[in-house]
Amino acid sequence: MTKHPSRNTYEQSIVGHPNYGFLPPEQKQTWVSVSKNGRNPRKPYWDAKQKALIESGQIPKESMPVNVARYIHPTGKHVCGKCGIECSIYYEYPSANTWKWLNKTFDFARNDDTKHSTIFEIYESITAPTKNDIFKNYFGVVLSDLEIQCKTDKYSGSKLSPGVMSNSPDRLDGFHCYNSICGCRTRHDKGRSSENMKSYNRDRRAYEYLSDGNCLLANCLMGKCNTVITNCCVCAKINPMTADHIGPISLGFIHDPLNFQACCKTCNSTKNNRITKEDVAKIKMLEEKGSCLVSWWAKTAWEANKDKDIDTLQDNMNKNTKKFISVILWLKTNKPDVMDSFIAEIYMDHEKSYTVSDIDISSTGDIKFCYKESVTGKKTKEIQKERTKQILAELNEKTNRKIKIHLSEKELIELSDITRDTFKSKICKVLVGL
Repeated sequence: MTKHPSRNTYEQSIVGHPNYGFLPPEQKQTWVSVSKNGRNPRKPYWDAKQKALIESGQIPKESMPVNVARYIHPTGKHVCGKCGIECSIYYEYPSANTWKWLNKTFDFARNDDTKHSTIFEIYESITAPTKNDIFKNYFGVVLSDLEIQCKTDKYSGSKLSPGVMSNSPDRLDGFHCYNSICGCRTRHDKGRSSENMKSYNRDRRAYEYLSDGNCLLANCLMGKCNTVITNCCVCAKINPMTADHIGPISLGFIHDPLNFQACCKTCNSTKNNRITKEDVAKIKMLEEKGSCLVSWWAKTAWEANKDKDIDTLQDNMNKNTKKFISVILWLKTNKPDVMDSFIAEIYMDHEKSYTVSDIDISSTGDIKFCYKESVTGKKTKEIQKERTKQILAELNEKTNRKIKIHLSEKELIELSDITRDTFKSKICKVLVGL
């Protein structure tokens, strides 16, 4: 991207600041650190810093990487890489629901003039004589105490949002290059485009990776989990819940309620596409009960690596995924009829739709729920099939995903006579090295 001049000044100040002395010089040569085989070279240094801050009592023991990024930041102000606007790294900005409340209660609307304002700046500009009591009733504390909570990174709730989202260890300062409040992240980060975000509760990754599982029931449950507000099983904070995949879809695990555990949005985002020792233990426990949490194309890789150390498991499952996506990209270009036939007649040949209710989330993140199923109409089925085809068609257009792997001549020969009925067996043969 073309950086705003103010951004260049900001980055230079961060690189040279002693607060980032825990990163060796070679880890400061580029602002963005690219993960290799699922591991980021900066992560060990961030982990060590987090451990040191916790052991010294400077941050709470339940702190996450984002808390480290906020604690060590020298100014608490972040500069957007696109527009150059400065914002707070803390939870000081109204969430979408709080903007609705402000508009309804005080006729104070979000627009180009107000969208960069913190809740405290907004409070000062409101002239209603009873505003103090109204704000206290809404936030549960007087505004001066709320400001202390925000400035000391102790705020917990969904009524306020940070000016910029965390992204350590990928970014040197631990934050995304684009701010959230100015709208630059939505406009310029392809993964956060409005179109992409609309489909997040119907997890598009499940279709990109042709995941096994009851995808439609999983989609429905994902869209309803945030109606439950309780203690997160990871950070213990009270927040709306999200459905987190125990085994990441991007490593070949299924998109199904069986593969869900509940946690807050922040903890879900922090985990990203990583798998932990605790996740592996849960998956093995479910396997012992007769459940399979791995998609058809990742079963061999899982069986070969599930008892190895966590880094080896992550690396090898990630390599298997990249090879699988490369095969899908090749088939999409060279065997489009076979791809369409597999999607329409096998993968997305669903007959049911679902309605979820009575969601209950335990202290360990287990999700229980009730659901009703009904027969899917022909039109709905066709929409689902076309959606899957469209998502796969967009894979080539995602220039920020460098996942293509060269296929050997033997592998291409193996795929040359693939059909709808041999789709899975041929791909699995290529993935295991023929």
